[in-house]
Amino acid sequence: MKGEDLIEEYTFRNDGTEEILLSDIGIYTPFNDNYPGAQACINMRANAHIWEGDNAAYVNATRMGGYAPHLGLVLREGEIKSYEISERDRNKGNSHTRGIISLNLPDMKLMPGDEQVFSWYIFFRIKVEMISVKSYWKERVSGYLATSMYLRREKLPL
Repeated sequence: MKGEDLIEEYTFRNDGTEEILLSDIGIYTPFNDNYPGAQACINMRANAHIWEGDNAAYVNATRMGGYAPHLGLVLREGEIKSYEISERDRNKGNSHTRGIISLNLPDMKLMPGDEQVFSWYIFFRIKVEMISVKSYWKERVSGYLATSMYLRREKLPL
């Protein structure tokens, strides 16, 4: 945790004596992608816009009803090459369960003692505006993240 934001971090380390190759790695995200009915969707489901922009990746999940809080995810370290929807098969093809969203990491070659770290912030937002890549880079270059107008976590009224 950093303040009230959640930081998820994944470290891949080669503690062995030979190089290793890692591929086809996807990390599940907390975005519920099923649609049980209109009332539940308006209040408890989000439309997730995913930008798998290498080291500038983000997810902007806005509640379908437009009511805050909304959810954001911004990459802190590493790269996201793509995303995929898993567990979507013929039995679920016409259902209201679309699948599980995972963010895919690039293939890695780790020499003995090497490690690769991937991490991201997950935070609530009040405003519906898209998370801006421009504001993301502005904040990243100046040495801090999740504090601009779009990325700041705002307090919810009690």
